[in-house]
Order: sequence, then structure tokens, then C-alpha cells
Amino acid sequence: PLLKRFEAFTGGVQGLNVGNPEAPAFLPIDDSQWIYFLSLAVAAVLYMVARRILSGPLRRALVAARDNQLVGAVMGVDRANLTTATFAMSSLYAGVAGSLYAMIVGFVSPDTFNVMMSLSLFVGAVVGGITSLNGAIIGAMFIQFVPIWASDIDVALGGLVFGCALIVTLVVIPAGIGGLGERAFIWLCRRLGWVARAEARPDDIAVTGSAQNEPA
Repeated sequence: PLLKRFEAFTGGVQGLNVGNPEAPAFLPIDDSQWIYFLSLAVAAVLYMVARRILSGPLRRALVAARDNQLVGAVMGVDRANLTTATFAMSSLYAGVAGSLYAMIVGFVSPDTFNVMMSLSLFVGAVVGGITSLNGAIIGAMFIQFVPIWASDIDVALGGLVFGCALIVTLVVIPAGIGGLGERAFIWLCRRLGWVARAEARPDDIAVTGSAQNEPA
């Protein structure tokens, strides 16, 4: 409601038509293909950056600051600065995602991200796994494709599928599909004797285990 009052900036209830970018003349692709490959490239870069961030000491600092403030203080973690940096990074990712969305759709409005959108993103995060980076991709695919497949059977089936998926995930696999896949990967490495690869990701087990003890 607040954004609707700044009509000169947000277009109010009418929204804004931002148009779609045109493909460069030197590329033998049309505009829709250009948007697709550009979005895919940006997503890949952001994924690699997130993977890099979460594969080093920062991951352990984040886990310590979230699960046990005393342990974090012993490790020398500045919880306030770390929290601020985390929110800033999250805002950066959200801003880039919103820019890509506006570029693809060609229209933005304050009503675009309503309560149902928030619930869909929440369900996708839980089903994919909030402790797994790969879970974000799985969750995005879930909220994008599952409602379409469900609506092909029955229009009213989408909400039922979302609800059932949320309940089943919370009860059966609290770590989400991504967390379950990472645990299966570690178990397989140990069974095949690839101990180095299994031990290279000990934080995945710690993070997944701690997430199971947290309320959804």
C-alpha cells in the first residue's frame, strides 16, 4: 500500500511498463532467447558466488552465529556485522532477481508480490531445503512446474499439492529434498570409500541437523 502512493516512481496501482530488452545485433538469436540466456548466465554467476561464500569459513561463522551465540563469540564472530552483511547479500540477490523478473515480464507493479507469492516462495524454500544451496534450485523448480502439472489435472489441485508437499516435507524430510540429496551423497561417498569427498562437507551435516531442530 505504501508503494502505491509514489505514483511518479512506482506507477501506483497502474504499475510500470519497462519493456523487454532486445538481443544484440551480432547474435543470431531472437529477443526471447537473449533474455533466457542472459538470465541463465546471471543465475549461474550468482550460484557460483553463493557456493564460494558458503564453502569457506563464512559458512561456519554463519552456523555458529545462528545456532550458538557463545560458540560464535569464542570463534571471534561479530554477530552484528555478520547479520548486517548477510541481510545486505540477501537484498542484493533479491534485487537482481527482481530486475530479471521485470526484464522478462516487461511490467512491474506493487501488487505483483502479494501474499500468495510469499507463501509460494516459503513452500519452495521448505520443500527444496533451507539449508542447501541446491535446495533453492529444487524449490524454484517445484513452485514453477508443479502447479502447472497439477492444474492440467484439476484447476483447484495446485493449492492441495502445495499443502501436502509442505506437510510431507516437514514430517518426513525436514531438511528438504536438497538436504536429503546432500546426505545421500555423503553416505554414498563413505560407502564407496571416497572418504576425502565425504569429509570435505562436514558442515552440511551440521547445518542440516541443526535445521531439523528449528521450528519451520
